[in-house]
Amino acid sequence: MSRIMPVTRTEPNATAAVRAALREVGAPLLATQQGRRKKPLSLEELIAEALRSSHRDASLARVLPLVLWQHLESLDLATLVRLARARKELHTLGFFLDLTAELSRNRALRREARSLRDRRRKRPRLFFVHSEPGKFTLQLVEKNTPAIARYWQFLLNMPLDSFSSLFEKFKDRHAPLSTH
Repeated sequence: MSRIMPVTRTEPNATAAVRAALREVGAPLLATQQGRRKKPLSLEELIAEALRSSHRDASLARVLPLVLWQHLESLDLATLVRLARARKELHTLGFFLDLTAELSRNRALRREARSLRDRRRKRPRLFFVHSEPGKFTLQLVEKNTPAIARYWQFLLNMPLDSFSSLFEKFKDRHAPLSTH
């Protein structure tokens, strides 16, 4: 097994608020009232924050390709790239755009995503924040990481089927989900 760089994040965990806001724009996520933000975010700001939170929340990571796909036409990609860069999540954005491109079979989106790849990255990094993953966890990560994640130098214990099943189920739904 190759040496793996751990992903560490020190910013406050705002995952509940991000989940609630993503739910409001149509993501199939459970969210609580306690997670509501006082100030609404633009779609680009919300996705940039979701990129950061996705390292802590696997279900949030699973819905990001779906959110990107559902809002692709209204999304200002240049602004999103700028916001992701400011949060040091540009590589994460590239991964999710590329994953969205693969799930949707969108070649133009794939070209856009691949332009964001940082070729200076040489060692894989754990995508999800862990204190110190054990040997068994690392074996699962090695086994389950999809090829597209490896291309972006990310390792995660989430096979491509985990993303594609959710994407296929909800890809044609563009309106926000009912809160009932």
